[in-house]
Amino acid sequence: PFASYRIIQWRYNLLTQEVVSAATLSRVAAQFGIPCRVAKNKPLISEKNAQKRLAWAHKFKDHSDHYWQQVLWTDECMCKLY
Repeated sequence: PFASYRIIQWRYNLLTQEVVSAATLSRVAAQFGIPCRVAKNKPLISEKNAQKRLAWAHKFKDHSDHYWQQVLWTDECMCKLY
């Protein structure tokens, strides 16, 4: 599902024996409402943040299984409880 227009161009040109530019692919995708995004480079975790995470882990390492079964794990998304 994630490929650059250059990769798509290379595959298309290889499979069809036709030549199409990456710019043409981008333009046609935009006409069909397909967005083009470039992933932002995220920095590695800072030393300060690493220390905070380690402190959190040490704080909770001895909690019981029952405690952890009561925890709602998410992927940092917003959750609305009804």
